[in-house]
Amino acid sequence: MRKSETVNSLQWLEVKCNIMREVDALGGFLREVGDNLMHLAIDISELFRSQQEPDKIVEALHILDCRNLRSLRICLFPNLLNPVGNEVALVDRASDCLAKLLSVITPTICRVTIVLGYNDMPLEACKLIKWELLQDVDWDRFKDIELVAIGLMPRHSDRLTEINARDHIRSRMPSLHNRGLLHFEAMTFWDESIAPALLRKAAARR
Repeated sequence: MRKSETVNSLQWLEVKCNIMREVDALGGFLREVGDNLMHLAIDISELFRSQQEPDKIVEALHILDCRNLRSLRICLFPNLLNPVGNEVALVDRASDCLAKLLSVITPTICRVTIVLGYNDMPLEACKLIKWELLQDVDWDRFKDIELVAIGLMPRHSDRLTEINARDHIRSRMPSLHNRGLLHFEAMTFWDESIAPALLRKAAARR
């Protein structure tokens, strides 16, 4: 079947995948339209509750086919209000998956936003994330990188909780912080503010 003109010109995609079958479908779609995409927002946080392996997810997504991607917004960490037992392993898998995705995405990327969840994430859960894996990503291969944003989605947390989370993340990723790349945002996941800004910037360069 012929791709429509609308699909051929697709530059912005927002999607949530709850099961592996949906990831497979998304991966197939990205193989078709990946060259056109400039902005991808994806939520795969529920996958890790079903013990999906990071390598399988990364392979199925075909994010390598998004060769001109400028921004990636991704939510991998489910709500963890009481991070014990199996949920520790869940965060480990999500951390590994994030690091593997960042190691294979196109070097054209200029902005990465990592969303930490839909509800308040306690500091104990924040500390479980393997921030050192993100610190070790080869950020130098992204020649146009401007921003690595951590999206905090507070609903009821007090200011001190947020400050402590920010301080912990900065301490775990000192090189990004020292280079001025690490930022924090209070946000909802489907915040579209980045897309128009980047499109305007790209248009200005033409």
